[in-house]
Amino acid sequence: MTTRIPLAPGTLLGARYQIAGLAGEGGMGDVYEAFDLSLERRVALKQIRGSSEDSARERFRREALALAQLNHPGICQVFELAETSHGTFIAMEWIEGETLHARLRRGTLTWRESAEILRQTAEALTAAHAKGLVHRDLKPGNLMLTPEGRVKVLDFGLVRFATPGEPPAPSPEEPPTLAGDPGEAQTYGAPLSGSGSGRALTRIGSFMGTLGYTSPEQALARPVTPASDVFNLGILAQEMLTNRRVFPGEGRDALDAVVDNQREPFPRGLAPKAYRALVDRLLSPKPKDRPTTEEAARAFQQLTAPHGALWWSGLSAAAVVLVGGTGLWLYSRGVIAGLVKGRPARLAVMGFKNGTGVPMLEAQTRLGLADLIASRLRTEQKLQIIGSDALLQAARALKLDPATATPEDQLRLAKALGADLIVSGEVDRLDGKDRLRYALRDRKGRIRAQGQAESNRLSETMLDAIPLAQSTAHALQKAVDPFAKDARPEPYTITPEAFAAYAQGMEAYRYGHYKDAEPLLRQVAYAVPEWAEAVSAYSFTESKLAKPETNACIRWALVAARKSEDARDESSMIQLLAFQAWRDKDFNTAEGFFKSALDESNQRKDMDGRAFSLNGLGLVSESLGRNDEASQWYQDALATTEQSGDLVARGQTLTNLGNLALVKGDLPTAAQRYQLVVESAQQAGSETNESLGLNNLGIVLLSEFKPQEARLALYRSLALRTKSGDAYGVVSTLRNLGLVARMEGKDQEAEKCFQQSLDAAISIAFPHGQAWAAFYLGESHRNAGDLRGALNDYASALEYSTQSHNQQVDGQARAAKAECLLRLHQRAAGQSLLADASALIPGNSCLLRAQAWSAFLAGDRPAAQRLLDQAILDPKHDAPELRPELERLRSRFVLP
Repeated sequence: MTTRIPLAPGTLLGARYQIAGLAGEGGMGDVYEAFDLSLERRVALKQIRGSSEDSARERFRREALALAQLNHPGICQVFELAETSHGTFIAMEWIEGETLHARLRRGTLTWRESAEILRQTAEALTAAHAKGLVHRDLKPGNLMLTPEGRVKVLDFGLVRFATPGEPPAPSPEEPPTLAGDPGEAQTYGAPLSGSGSGRALTRIGSFMGTLGYTSPEQALARPVTPASDVFNLGILAQEMLTNRRVFPGEGRDALDAVVDNQREPFPRGLAPKAYRALVDRLLSPKPKDRPTTEEAARAFQQLTAPHGALWWSGLSAAAVVLVGGTGLWLYSRGVIAGLVKGRPARLAVMGFKNGTGVPMLEAQTRLGLADLIASRLRTEQKLQIIGSDALLQAARALKLDPATATPEDQLRLAKALGADLIVSGEVDRLDGKDRLRYALRDRKGRIRAQGQAESNRLSETMLDAIPLAQSTAHALQKAVDPFAKDARPEPYTITPEAFAAYAQGMEAYRYGHYKDAEPLLRQVAYAVPEWAEAVSAYSFTESKLAKPETNACIRWALVAARKSEDARDESSMIQLLAFQAWRDKDFNTAEGFFKSALDESNQRKDMDGRAFSLNGLGLVSESLGRNDEASQWYQDALATTEQSGDLVARGQTLTNLGNLALVKGDLPTAAQRYQLVVESAQQAGSETNESLGLNNLGIVLLSEFKPQEARLALYRSLALRTKSGDAYGVVSTLRNLGLVARMEGKDQEAEKCFQQSLDAAISIAFPHGQAWAAFYLGESHRNAGDLRGALNDYASALEYSTQSHNQQVDGQARAAKAECLLRLHQRAAGQSLLADASALIPGNSCLLRAQAWSAFLAGDRPAAQRLLDQAILDPKHDAPELRPELERLRSRFVLP
């Protein structure tokens, strides 16, 4: 038997996909994590093994064809079927999370959790059925649960086109035989879970499926229809609450139990009567008696949706009055009375759950509608609206979807942002109307106001969002300030088509798919050039893609913002101009823009904008070498974030202060700042910021020559960054672990870490990370005496540093390369590089080491010793890991 060797990390497939590692293994094939070099994104590559039988190959091809027809947020997206020299692969969406099977290993779910998973699954299946596709193998191992609470349906390998004219099923009298066929692990981006369900995929006659997850018609080898998938929804609905097989038995007994409807009892106390009744309908023996997946999705949504008095409860009758026309309840003195003093109340619009049962409306309800309402509330002086970017950043750190999170998790998010108030709710459809039901809650979860707005239904996939947003914003504004003047209407028209494109573009942008977002937002900006928000979003996208027309787009957005009197977007665009100038190293221009943005924020009492601008001014001052001034800017920013209560922004400001202390050589202060970052992140529940603080703390501990403590901090950081999918952070932490190993004299471990860091950086096209990793690989080879190998690594580092404009790694690579050339007796070339490095990194330890070699080889031992003494002191803490090597070298250079 031939031993199978997985593809090694770094393997290139067809010059497009680079393997990052093996993510899952199954009987028919493997799933790899990879990086798409063309579109710059992580993907999953599903491969069929070379020895697999023809039927398995056909199943593999069928899965690719089926999934390629589907474009739904609840179905794993397929990009292409790739034929390479290493075999055939399906390139598909990379999904973070765990399978439902893995989740059930930890225990049962509540009926509400189960209903939400089944609602999303049913919606995804509805999209598949609309294309004439039936899954036929729905089970816990084929459902992925993402950290944001989304469900993704996987593995359409048994898909069948539910169209007339399928070949007739064999006669039930034919005695089929059991033939086990290994199942496939569907666990990429999640812990491995065997075959997904723990039971093998089985073929009986012409039946294909998984024992315990099959409909009666499948068990009898009869043609399947969408109703077969509905039956499996019923199995999942009961199993998620009991963690027991719904139809017990093995082999033929398991199939007989399904056919004879010998179902395990459903304990009454686990779910309400309506839930259990729905499960009974889903598990009806006759397909015609089962609801459709669309009906099932609506039923599960109705089970968990707030209804009548229950949803509208929260305010005593004596405390409220009714405002006609909107169905809004509010305190007569304004809902923020007693909530805040001396400042505007900070409000976050969380987005709205899509209760319409139409997946195409997800982006419009969750993102687009929230943006419209937030922008219309910005004119209210008693409110400070938290920006959508800050909201999304905090949500990512907490691994939440603001719109669909539980009320408890929304309050966690509010705490991290320092929000005093949050708006959330749900959009549904009733009697030809689109309806938005919303609630305004304070930081303790108490309902301060609530109501609903309606608009006419335009089409199945289009939301008439403008009337919903205007009505809701108006009612909320009156709730906050009953005497507020009505906001003037926009001097432009946003069509439903433009709104839908904006929502789709923003969804792509906020999840980092900038190339997908760019054409959508460009379309909207050109269609409604006065819409400041849309033009601003287009500008941010152009900036992310480093397009040459970025500055022109920003100035267009500035004009639109000023014309519509949108001060928040105007300030954001000034900040973006400042950032562009800072990135281009035009520090004086950047400083001017940041000061203008600071003035704007101060006038509007916008603490978020003020904190951002102050941090920007600190970065500019630091870049210009004005460290004391930078420290003051950062201190002012820290005071602002503490006043606003924004824990995420506080952590970022503390990081800037820690970085500055490290540059100044004040290690105790740097360590204190980074420890505060860790504590602030833990308080906010942000693993992303916690991992950043731990990584930086590890660097300080390394500089203090505490390698064991540094290693512990860095391991914790690496675990968090790997878990959260922070690919850039993983590159940095792996490199830092290599430096720890080098300080400890563990040269092989150090080289391995540097190589892993380089591979990870290449996989995400990260030149900055590539430059540093290549440099440290050169250091490993140089330290081992392989000077020619080191020269190649330093040359790579110089090439990468040119791409990333990194002066420090450029200077250190030149100095190290000069040292190698001098030691190889190429004195002229070495001295020339040494002169270049001296201009770039004066006083750097790598430069001093190279200069010491130059003096030593020229016979000037005293000068070599003086240079090494200076390098060992390392006042800038450039390279604390070099101390053991430098001390050994000094002993070698000692006077005879």
